[in-house]
Amino acid sequence: MKRRPAHTEMNPEDGPLSGFLAPRTAIKRYGRVEEIAEMVAYLVGPHTDNVTGAMLNNDGGLSA
Repeated sequence: MKRRPAHTEMNPEDGPLSGFLAPRTAIKRYGRVEEIAEMVAYLVGPHTDNVTGAMLNNDGGLSA
């Protein structure tokens, strides 16, 4: 699983790795925890019964 940089206390968007990580994403910024939570909420919600064996990337285009 590829990981997109996300702004957290342990990995702040203004931290020592930000100059290296953020430019490597298509959106040129760190992800927000809320964006990750929204995807998780969608996946555990009632409208994804037909989603099977899919790879859904929430990585800001890092794997594009």
